[in-house]
Amino acid sequence: MKNIDPRFAGSIIESDRMVVEASVWTLAYGPTTFRFVNLDHGVDLNVEDGAGSKWFEPMPFQRSEISTQADLQIDRMSLLLPNLELLVEWSSDSSRCFLSDLVLNGVLDRASLWLYLVNLRNLSSYRHSQWDVIGASDISTVSLSLELESAMGRTVRRSPKTIIQEQCNNQLYDSFCTYGQVFMTRVNYVTTGAALAGDKLYMNTALAAADNYYDLGQVQFISGRNVGASRTVGKHLNAGGLVTWNVPLRYEVVAGDRFEIVPGCNKTTSACSTKFIVNNLNNWRGFCNVPKPEVMM
Repeated sequence: MKNIDPRFAGSIIESDRMVVEASVWTLAYGPTTFRFVNLDHGVDLNVEDGAGSKWFEPMPFQRSEISTQADLQIDRMSLLLPNLELLVEWSSDSSRCFLSDLVLNGVLDRASLWLYLVNLRNLSSYRHSQWDVIGASDISTVSLSLELESAMGRTVRRSPKTIIQEQCNNQLYDSFCTYGQVFMTRVNYVTTGAALAGDKLYMNTALAAADNYYDLGQVQFISGRNVGASRTVGKHLNAGGLVTWNVPLRYEVVAGDRFEIVPGCNKTTSACSTKFIVNNLNNWRGFCNVPKPEVMM
């Protein structure tokens, strides 16, 4: 076998001839942010504005070509990822689960992803784009594919911003609902507990709130096989701390499964003025005097 010329061998490993661009991505949802780099080793990077230097875990992934359109269609892309076990952190708990479980439990339905192309020889030189997770396909025990849509898709709206209706137009705890009211932020109403028993459609708890307090609110599991899954509360009863929902979970709730729950709002003036810590009618955005359809007819 012919030996390689030492001068040639040296030239191909010189630092100025190394591959310098790496794909880095940040996946954020709720209280947790995952950071990965498409290398076989982790790196410490400062690519997030104002976030300081952060550690990016190694995760080899494949990125499809970006599908672009000349008209008003939104750009799309997919990422093929290994199904790794991740540490999921919540405000009051943490647990480990596989990426596929997060997807199937609906955790990433509203997640945002920032994709960076970083020059590893000049860490201040990078390009980035923002994407939203819109689905997943080809989920297996080995890998899964995340379907992404450009964040520009958020600007596409099929309905007016304000609808002339009897109920409030705000989303509970959003910036309009909480405007000027420190005590109307979501964190002030989060209650953490553990299930005593349950099934895919209900659970018994030690919640001591009055009947219907959590109706239309949200319950999210932070441990157990349903970790990350959230449901809209259909009915809450003080007796037995019963909490029900209408869409079945993937797995039955078992004793010890921990959860976070917040109360809901039926968007009426009565709930806005009496249910929460403060009278929030100044921020109510409904039209209570709009005639009902049957009256208009």
